Amino acid sequence: MTIHMTRQRRCALLVAGLLAWLLVATWPALAKTQLITPGGTPADPCRDTVEAVVIINQTANTQLITGATGTRVYICNLALVTASAQNVALVQGTGTICATDRTGLLGGASAATGFNLAANQSLVLGHGGFAVTQTTANAANVCLLQSGSDQLSGIIGVQVR
Repeated sequence: MTIHMTRQRRCALLVAGLLAWLLVATWPALAKTQLITPGGTPADPCRDTVEAVVIINQTANTQLITGATGTRVYICNLALVTASAQNVALVQGTGTICATDRTGLLGGASAATGFNLAANQSLVLGHGGFAVTQTTANAANVCLLQSGSDQLSGIIGVQVR
């Protein structure tokens, strides 16, 4: 069986093939393209990678990330699921479990003013390509507060800069 194609059809297939090849060949470089601010720093630290991933497995308020001098924590993504109905809040602060200078990052500054989750409900924020939120003070710890004592599980991806 012989298939006859017009010259126009052959050219269209050739152009489509070249465009596909070009996309595949240049995609890694395009995917790493960063937006740069006038000062020369990346516009969003979460743009290229997630530096650290913290597994969340708690039944009480927990410090997830310890702040470091001169750095801020950028939350790239967060996924939570709760076993029972409870409120949860992601906060920043200093001291044990962010007890001092506590400020809400996602939700309020306490579990009572956080996200209201039903039993077996999940919360997913961000995909890792852009920061969802960030600490507003250098060296701030990041803590996850919960109003109940049942299982709270999940994962958080961060950049520290």
